[in-house]
Amino acid sequence: MNTTVLRIVLDTNILIAIIGRKSPFRWIFDQIIAGQLILCVSNEILLEYQEILERKTSEEVADNLIHFLTIHLL
Repeated sequence: MNTTVLRIVLDTNILIAIIGRKSPFRWIFDQIIAGQLILCVSNEILLEYQEILERKTSEEVADNLIHFLTIHLL
């Protein structure tokens, strides 16, 4: 593991803002995917992400993103 990689915690609203493909902030999500940023979360944060995503999008979108994050973060 690269110890110089920046570790971040994202507010739920910021997470929602960065996941859209056309978002001007998408580069943040892309850097998380590429391993250039490390997203730090707890179980409570993941549950909040899921709850808010279900309200603002759909259960399917929330499940897919949480599944992706849990696989990507481990």
